[in-house]
Amino acid sequence: MMRLAQTKFGVQVHFADGSIEEHDAVIGADGIRSRVRAQLFGPVDPIYRGYTVWRGVAFYRRRAMRPGYNSESWGHGSRFGILDIGQDRFTWYATANAPHPALPGERKGELLQRFAGWHQPIPALIESTELILENGAYDLPPLARWTDGRVALLGDAAHPCTPNLGQGGCMALEDALVLAKCISSDQSAEFALRRYESLRRRRTRHIQHRSLLMGQIGQWQNRAAVSGRRVVTGLLPAALFEHNLRRVYSYET
Repeated sequence: MMRLAQTKFGVQVHFADGSIEEHDAVIGADGIRSRVRAQLFGPVDPIYRGYTVWRGVAFYRRRAMRPGYNSESWGHGSRFGILDIGQDRFTWYATANAPHPALPGERKGELLQRFAGWHQPIPALIESTELILENGAYDLPPLARWTDGRVALLGDAAHPCTPNLGQGGCMALEDALVLAKCISSDQSAEFALRRYESLRRRRTRHIQHRSLLMGQIGQWQNRAAVSGRRVVTGLLPAALFEHNLRRVYSYET
């Protein structure tokens, strides 16, 4: 078990084998089940949000699909997204409500059955996929703090979010860039880490909240709620969707 001990001039990292390393600062970029976060603020279990997510990459000749075709289809408690990544390859993701995280099983057969009645090319993409990844949708509420002295969190260790906006890895890259700028321009490690957190908090909170909300709405399965969702989204102006998308995807550090 790793243990951190801060000194006046750095951070000692004590490893299970008895070895000790000392550094000017420590950055915990160790994911949603971060050991560094547990060392700083105590253990906390990620929250399962009630649905399973599958992902895959399919080789599929477009036929009637135009180049650059992207889509997300919503059903009753399920969604299916398609992204054209070029050279007749499409990355896709699917979701389905489940009371507990899915156990390992025969994924392709299950998905073909689950999405059999959906529009093409959804069944064809599933059939054309060799490797399918399966994960539960987890996150955590925004943390009160990410830093403690010379130790800070980054990426999913600091602000894990559900995958509904595709921003988990992107947030970590943005964190890293802002952190590098703060470290290169500030005099002390402690101040640089506090500055990094202050610059990233608003952005990451927005992504966490919006991703959670999008997942909740997208996973509705009550027929009346789904019908209402269809009507409301059909009435909303395209400019509103574009504004919200730009706030997420046009961010500059």
